[in-house]
Parts: sequence; C-alpha cells; structure tokens
Amino acid sequence: MFMEERETKLCEMSGSFFCDRAVNSQLKRKRAASPLSSCVSLKSNRSIRLPPDLSDGAVNSDSVVEHGGGFRTVSTLHKYACKLTLDPNTANNNLVLSEENRTVTRVRRKWSRSYPDHSDRFDEINPQVVCKESLTGRCYWEAQWSGSSAEIAVCYQGIKRKGGTDDCVFGRNDQSWSLFCTDQLFSVNHNNERTDISVNPDSSRTVGVFVDESSGSLSFYRVSDKLTQLHIINTTFTDTLHAGFRLGYKSSVSLCHI
Repeated sequence: MFMEERETKLCEMSGSFFCDRAVNSQLKRKRAASPLSSCVSLKSNRSIRLPPDLSDGAVNSDSVVEHGGGFRTVSTLHKYACKLTLDPNTANNNLVLSEENRTVTRVRRKWSRSYPDHSDRFDEINPQVVCKESLTGRCYWEAQWSGSSAEIAVCYQGIKRKGGTDDCVFGRNDQSWSLFCTDQLFSVNHNNERTDISVNPDSSRTVGVFVDESSGSLSFYRVSDKLTQLHIINTTFTDTLHAGFRLGYKSSVSLCHI
C-alpha cells in the first residue's frame, strides 16, 4: 500500500493530495520540551539488540539482551554515533530547516519557501530532505518526530529528485528504505513492499538507526527508557548512502544529540 493510502486512513484530506492533510488522532502524551531538547540520551547501562557481527565493547551482565547468538550493550552502538546535518540544497519547498540544519518542519504551501533551483532538491509533491554527510562504515543516529507522521529513511545518493513518480519517494523504489511512523502504525518500506510492525503502546517518538555499510545491515530501533529493535534489513549496498526524512502534514523531525 502506498504511503498516501496509509495516511488517508489516519488523516483528513484537504488541499492537495499529499500536502494538506490533518491528523484525526491526538497525541497520547504531549511533550513539554522542544523536539531537539527532548531527544532521549541513552545511558550506557541500558540494553540494546545489535546486529550479530558487532562483537566489540564490554558487556555488563546487568544490562544485556541476547540477539543473533551474542550479547551486546548500548555503549557498543554509541561508538558509531555520527553527527548529521540536513542539506538545504535537497529540501523540498514545503520544508523549513532550523536549529543549525538539525530540525526540519513541513509547512503549508502558502508559507512554503522559494529555495534556489538545485539538481539535488526534491521537487513536486515530495516533502523530503536528505542529510549532507554520507554514511560510511558503521553509523548510528537518532531522530525524533512530531506531528501526523514521518518517514525515517536511508537512501542512495543517486535517488531521483525530480518529478512525482515513485522513483523519487522514500520506500517506493530500490534506491531507499524507510520506517513509516505514526501513533497507530509502524512499517518498513522498500521497493514498494511494506512490512507492518507490531509495537506496544509507547509515547516515545524517537527512532534510532544503525547502518553497517560493509555488511549490508540496516536496523531501526524505538528509543524510550530502553531500545527496542523494530526491524533489521540485510542487503548489499551498491551506492553512497545518506539519511533522509519525509514529513507528513504539520510534522517535524529533529536529529538528536548523542
């Protein structure tokens, strides 16, 4: 099912097909802090599931989780934390960047920006942006979303940027992988194939992403007072990788400080 078909079930249609949708559901809990300041910082004694080849790092017997035949701690994952910033040259005109290009917000068309033309910019009806830095080796980052919905994505540098076809949309082609997030639904998408994820009710809207470029491993996590692995993908990466985001109506995404 396409992203807009899923969002239609959650949002009311108004204005354009993609850009002017509102959420029927309300947040179960409201966060008092701003998206950037409220990003969760994990403590080293909390447990985490990691891809099985991450064998380095000390193991704390009080805080381990078995996964893939081994035991790993969160401190191991944080070794690979990377600093990312959003690339203004890729931002769709309906997106506004702030917080030193670490937060992106989707706005109404009448408040949209007239960014300079750029070959890397997503145009038409694709409210998307990618990060400036490429993902090499092993990388981990966290992002917090708010609003109706967001897709946390990893894409190839060569993903198409112009036009309204599926070739440009995260999760609808063989150039990208995405985690679609709402209060009611999580799903992983790649090449127009969707995998729904069953999750327990949780007020957390922070997602962790781990990429191991050489082994072709991509993992998504839900971050709260613990890390819960949502999905792991094993593939072969064939192009330079970048983190990316697609935003629902009146939504924001902030890159967290780790």
